[in-house]
Amino acid sequence: MKKFIHKFVPSLLCVCLLFAYSLQFAPTVKAAEFSPRTEKPDYYSYPYSRSSGNPFELNPLTGGNCTYYAWGRAYEILGYPLPNNQVNSNPNGWGSFRSNAKYFWSDNKELYDEGRGGFAYGSEPAVGAIAVWDGSLTNGWCGHVAVVEEVNGNEVVTSNSGWSYRDFYMDYDNANSMGGNFLGYIYLLDNADPQPTPEPTPEPTPQPTAVP
Repeated sequence: MKKFIHKFVPSLLCVCLLFAYSLQFAPTVKAAEFSPRTEKPDYYSYPYSRSSGNPFELNPLTGGNCTYYAWGRAYEILGYPLPNNQVNSNPNGWGSFRSNAKYFWSDNKELYDEGRGGFAYGSEPAVGAIAVWDGSLTNGWCGHVAVVEEVNGNEVVTSNSGWSYRDFYMDYDNANSMGGNFLGYIYLLDNADPQPTPEPTPEPTPQPTAVP
């Protein structure tokens, strides 16, 4: 029995560590599996609720705020929660994706650039991405986050929530004018900044051999 325990426990620990590692560096979900949300979710149900691990406050009068909603929507899209890793760029000293909306951007950038489980990021809109704005007088000093549900040409359709404002609403913005305080997109899916396929180089046409 002791031999079994000595062999089983280390093996079980190894499996648990591998599982935790796979969650931290879990691959992004395929964009083909994405389903847009255009209606208010149930903020008290999985995966939006506090019981699902959502770290943000829920306003019982109006529903969620932007971070509460975006965190839950990201969980809904990915099937697992946003990573809670240590970040040095967050002045509040909290884990990644656990602070004000504007810090979603710097938290993710640090994790991704250091290969610690973040997501690709950029300036091109893509469905399923988290759109992030810095703090301003127009949207609050804490910034704002929303989730891209559709991209129709230059039109970017996002689902949103706001503290003591509207518990759920859709925005329709021009991709070229998202605001001077717009930081960019965090790509949760496998559709980050698609690059055009290079055209193949044509083979040179053989020249006829001169007859002496």
